[in-house]
Amino acid sequence: LIADTVVYYSKLDSGIARGNAELTQKSQIITSHSIYYVKNEGEDAVSYTAEGNVTILENERKATCGRAIYNRKDQTTWLKLNPHVTEKDQTMTGSEIILRYKDDVLDRLYIPAQAHVTTLTKGLREIKISLGDTATTTRSEVQFVDDLTGNSLQGFFNAGQMDSLQVEGMATTLYHIFEDSVYQGKNQASGDTMTILLQEKDLHQILISGGGRGTFTPDSTNKKIDAPIVYKSDKIEYSIPDEITNLHTNAEIRYADMNLSAGFLNINWQTNLLKAFPVSPVDTTLKETRPTMKEAGKEPMSGDEIVYNLNTRRGKIIKGKTKTKDGYYHG
Repeated sequence: LIADTVVYYSKLDSGIARGNAELTQKSQIITSHSIYYVKNEGEDAVSYTAEGNVTILENERKATCGRAIYNRKDQTTWLKLNPHVTEKDQTMTGSEIILRYKDDVLDRLYIPAQAHVTTLTKGLREIKISLGDTATTTRSEVQFVDDLTGNSLQGFFNAGQMDSLQVEGMATTLYHIFEDSVYQGKNQASGDTMTILLQEKDLHQILISGGGRGTFTPDSTNKKIDAPIVYKSDKIEYSIPDEITNLHTNAEIRYADMNLSAGFLNINWQTNLLKAFPVSPVDTTLKETRPTMKEAGKEPMSGDEIVYNLNTRRGKIIKGKTKTKDGYYHG
């Protein structure tokens, strides 16, 4: 412990450090204007309260706030007054941030209100340039900020690295989609609860439950999708590596002049194929909704299964039914 002035109370094994205070403890370096500390009997580190421009450095993680309170007995740190936790390209903020450790390694993170997470993401944008009869494709670097908000947030860690987080209450996310590092567009989604699974620190899967809805807006350079895709369902699953979205129960998707509703919708963003079924395959006890497709100027068509290509805007209906001038057509 170093500072401009240090007062030590030997009987209490405690002290006060004021002015450019710096405390090194375990794998952390804590700096602030002042640090009040106490070492309880039988403990191998001190409990402390740091106030004024607090910074806590721990490997690649940096926490800042106006006041930090650490309780050695339960290995918990409370970050108060404009707290931020930053690691590489990700920053977390909230009303306060609570860090819980296990054997001096971060195990849980909790934000009780005003949870907000931003992550810097980078990639390439392809632009086709036509010069007379020839066309060339150029690539330029782009970067965006993915955004996640909600009433509260819990982060779960494995060996000190975050592997999942859960946002509850008015959860919203904005994330940018890349295919082979080339930017395709942005996706905005919301729901009551959102769970995000990470793999080697990268976004792996997003699960939304309760009033899930979203919009994919393609980039102007996207060669496959040329209009926004609006979707909603009771439960949404998005697999990042597989580029697959599953919509469970009361599922609906709208693309250009096409509207498709069903009990279960599967979207493969690599092939741009949309498949609709009456009920989710993971739970056949859920509500059944026969796939129905509506297109502008045409009668609605329904069937046991509908396959639709978002790129060609063509599809097929298995055991379909539609109204004609003379009645109904089945096939």
